[in-house]
Amino acid sequence: MHKVLLIVGLLSAAASAQTVGEITGEVKDSSGANAPNAAVTATNIETNVARSTVTNSSGVYSIPGLTPGMYNIKASAEGFQSLVKTNIELQVQQTARVDFTLAVGSTNQTVEVSGVAALLNTEDATVGTVIEQKRIVDLPLNGRNFFSLVALSPNVTYGFTPAQQASGRLGGTRSTLTMSLSGARATWANYTLDGITNTDVDFNTYIVLPSVDALQEFKVQSGIYPAEFGREAGQINVSTKPGTNSFHGAVFEFLRNNALDARSYDFLSSKRSATNPSPASTPYRQNQYGFTLGGPIWIPKVFNGKNRLFFMSNFEGFKSRTTTTSLATTMTAAMRNGDFSQVPTVLQDPLSRTGTPPNVTTTPYPGNQIPSNRFDKASVLLMTKFFPLPNQPNGPGLPLNNYQYLTKTPVDKVQFNQRIDFNESAKSQWFGRYSWTDELTLNPGLTVDGSTTYTRASQWVVSNVRVFSPTKVNEARFGYNSLYNSIAQQLAGVEDVDAEIGVPFKVADTNSWGVPSIQLANNLTSFGNNTSSPFTINDKVWQGVDNFSWVIGKHSLRMGGEYRYNQFPQVGNEFPRGQFFFNGSFTGNPNTQSSGYSGADFLQGYMNNSIIAVALVSSDFRNSEWAAYIDDTWKIAPHLTITAGLRWEVAQPMLDVSGRGLNVQLNGSLANVANVADMSKHPVLVRTGTNGNFYEGIDFRYQAYYAAQGQTVPGSPVFQVARDGRLGSRLVKTDYNNFAPRLGIAYSPSGQWSVRAGFGIFYSQESKNSIFDLNRGLGGRTGRTPDNTYSAPNFGYSNFLNASSLPVTLPVGLTWGVDYNLPTTYSLTYLLNVQRSLGKSTTFEAGYSGSQSRHLANLINAAQPLPGSTPIVTRLPYPEFGAAGIQFLKDDGVGNYNGLGAKISQRFGSNLTTLFSYTWSKSLDDGSAIRGPGNDFVAEDARCRACDYGYSAFDVPHRFVGSVLYTLPFGKGQHFLNHGGIVNQAVGGWQVSTITTLQSGSTTETASWDSAGVVFSPNGNRTNCYAGVNQLVDNPSAAQYYNPAAFYNTVAPEFGNCARNNLRGPKQVNVDFSAFKSFRIAERQALQFRLEMFNAPNHVELGTPNTGWGSSNKAPSANFGTITSTRASMRQIQFALKYNF
Repeated sequence: MHKVLLIVGLLSAAASAQTVGEITGEVKDSSGANAPNAAVTATNIETNVARSTVTNSSGVYSIPGLTPGMYNIKASAEGFQSLVKTNIELQVQQTARVDFTLAVGSTNQTVEVSGVAALLNTEDATVGTVIEQKRIVDLPLNGRNFFSLVALSPNVTYGFTPAQQASGRLGGTRSTLTMSLSGARATWANYTLDGITNTDVDFNTYIVLPSVDALQEFKVQSGIYPAEFGREAGQINVSTKPGTNSFHGAVFEFLRNNALDARSYDFLSSKRSATNPSPASTPYRQNQYGFTLGGPIWIPKVFNGKNRLFFMSNFEGFKSRTTTTSLATTMTAAMRNGDFSQVPTVLQDPLSRTGTPPNVTTTPYPGNQIPSNRFDKASVLLMTKFFPLPNQPNGPGLPLNNYQYLTKTPVDKVQFNQRIDFNESAKSQWFGRYSWTDELTLNPGLTVDGSTTYTRASQWVVSNVRVFSPTKVNEARFGYNSLYNSIAQQLAGVEDVDAEIGVPFKVADTNSWGVPSIQLANNLTSFGNNTSSPFTINDKVWQGVDNFSWVIGKHSLRMGGEYRYNQFPQVGNEFPRGQFFFNGSFTGNPNTQSSGYSGADFLQGYMNNSIIAVALVSSDFRNSEWAAYIDDTWKIAPHLTITAGLRWEVAQPMLDVSGRGLNVQLNGSLANVANVADMSKHPVLVRTGTNGNFYEGIDFRYQAYYAAQGQTVPGSPVFQVARDGRLGSRLVKTDYNNFAPRLGIAYSPSGQWSVRAGFGIFYSQESKNSIFDLNRGLGGRTGRTPDNTYSAPNFGYSNFLNASSLPVTLPVGLTWGVDYNLPTTYSLTYLLNVQRSLGKSTTFEAGYSGSQSRHLANLINAAQPLPGSTPIVTRLPYPEFGAAGIQFLKDDGVGNYNGLGAKISQRFGSNLTTLFSYTWSKSLDDGSAIRGPGNDFVAEDARCRACDYGYSAFDVPHRFVGSVLYTLPFGKGQHFLNHGGIVNQAVGGWQVSTITTLQSGSTTETASWDSAGVVFSPNGNRTNCYAGVNQLVDNPSAAQYYNPAAFYNTVAPEFGNCARNNLRGPKQVNVDFSAFKSFRIAERQALQFRLEMFNAPNHVELGTPNTGWGSSNKAPSANFGTITSTRASMRQIQFALKYNF
């Protein structure tokens, strides 16, 4: 069966792969009768490439697989005059209807109709917005990231907080890109580039980001689009720019720096003075530079590619440098020599401790002087290399902010795009493209304990459109993507610091080398690398697609599918280098538990906690995805079209071919009792494979949590592990039930109206990074804490664990699992949309879009203890599992979206182009992402999923976005001052453009303490809300936005009663502006000067208010409800120089 499905996928075509368009219509004679066998030819104006067909017996023609661009369409038949309709614009993934009525006469007589009105969508129920090349190139874009233009569309929310761990495991621009299309999650956007997938499975982010100068256009697609498309609920189809018959291109550089930018908003401005001025702007410099060149491939006297062979080459580089002045607190030179006389507390010698509290006796260090023979060599090494001496004067008392340093963050990116188009014949057209990008970011630390993010990605695509007959056309594509992304340490592959300080576990992977995390107290700055690195992926995607179009009478059939093979290897873990804590407890008073000094403990190597992973987590995931579909566009009447389609898609669960895959088998729903008596209902940790040896190749053995805590529980439940194939090789069941029907109706009562309605089911594949977490169960995180709080220290860097006694016994900590019966998320979508053409230049569109989403994937704690304040072992349903819980992925979530959207697009010649969109919507769900932002990481109460049903994290009730491109009507060829010479040089060639955004504030919620005692997400408990009390203060401001009197803190053992995402932050208003002047050099050459301003009015766009209660106290923290950050930067200015030819 698997082989059959594989063959079907290979011979079929991908719904997610199209960035071409289609021209279709009917040809009639002057009496209104069908005109069979009429010849219809579509000619691309810029390449002169022509495609021809003939009408069938119903007078219907269709020309699919056309490259987006401007076309002349000609229809001719014996006994009739030929008719040419010129300058027909075909956009990406558009089905443009062009009908002909032929007059009696000679075929040699040709009638041209130019200036055709803007086309309405009269052929299907697809709702989308095309962002064409002029808008992409000319609108102000910060960072020249064209994805921000997705926000111009209605029913789109853009730029909300991304899911957690994306930045820590992926980093870069990819991890921060968020958009919700018609209420869909950010991960439900399917990116394609030239008809090939551009979506990576890790976080469902894009793979390559082409330069805006290399793009033709892109389309944001939602609603009831054809069954040809799938994998995600929303589609972002992007097409690169092909070459043409004339050489054209650009050379450019864009510059930004802090000298041009406004200062960051100072929230403490009211407290500033001459001696306490506002901070200076942070030094910053950004350069983007590159070129684009396209045209026919031409070798003088050897080959002329006009009308046949074309190329487009693009290169772009990006460099930014940010320099920030930072302060740290480090140990003084005297302290490093054992002199802690600056510390007011009397430091005790921990090795002198005898007795038990409250009668422990200790000997103080005379004068707080620690002799050098007590210095720990490892701590001295760490201090010498990675904990610099102070360089600022220190006042009386303990050290504070005595080290000033510059943190320099360089970001370097380069990319290259090469496209070739070949017109083999009127019946066969080819194109191929290669794209490559290389990106490196250094995030500095205190010294060399920073981190690096390195990305290398590439994409190949080859495509062919072949005409078998006037009614049969085939499109075939093959694509290959690679994405290597590594977040590592600055010293990765350079220095193994753990080996130097004698840590007992060898860091075998050189990419994990770096500085262990040293956690200090008493205002001393902690240092070392982040514990959550490295994380490295080396993903590869192979894809084959094929689409076959067949016109039969009034039916236009399209059928095909996709086969996609994913490789998703990943290496990474938390705590691979270890983390060591020094809180000053050992040099403090053991009777009163008062702290001594953290630096003194550190100098002697007396740690109060140590954590390390004994193994690096790795995976080598593979899976196949395939889909098959059929679409029928039935032209029932000239003004009525019905589209019907059915799509079937399958995505296998990931298979770890390295044999290290894990999953937790749940044997029942989450129990409401502690220590479930029936062991058959307890979870089992299952490893892929069938040899029965769960711990094969593993240097640790799990110990039941309660036993590791020295506790006993009735029945003494054992921690169950298995490797017997009970969950299959993939550990998750394959879902073969993803059938997605689509039905759309398009009715056009006249050439000025189009009414569309439809219903469809759309499946969404979630990101796979959470699947990698399953393997972290073989990472073996362990550690050691002192036996008690009063004895002398008895372990250090080299002996906190005994590596010679491997395998070590570890208490069960946090484990990860996923539902074996994990169905695919789907959305039932429905819409009603009306388009109206207003004259020749304006189109108005308004409509309703709604959806019901089911099987949303969310995290829960599948071993959540009963709420309470008694020892957690007495409240765990499965006491052998750790108190940290089972992070479990379930697809039982629900969501819905209802939106009214309106859009006006205008094109008044070449001088004015506008696009205005407005959305009034509501999005509800019980989880907005796997590992959502803030408290949305996990359900507050796993036993009450309905309690989390509320506003989505991306819900924005009101949103208006307007974009304007306006060429000023002055100078040569314009209405005013139509002169050449100096007048034209001064006032001609000016263009201005703006993007204006006004929208409601983002959702947020309160955060309290772990009053319910569930441990898993300590700050995930919400506060209580008073009914009927306004949650906003009068005249909200940054100083106080939310009303503390509207909330009260929780007490044990309760969950808060405030609803999820029940609060909304300040509204958002932003205006970006650009102005540029073109200086004509020759007929087809111009030098363009550009000024771009982001947040041009320098408006303070307040960020999300503080919603953390702060503690278990009755009163909230002082900053509860206040705002201390801005959502957007203050005004940024960018200059550019661009040579167009």
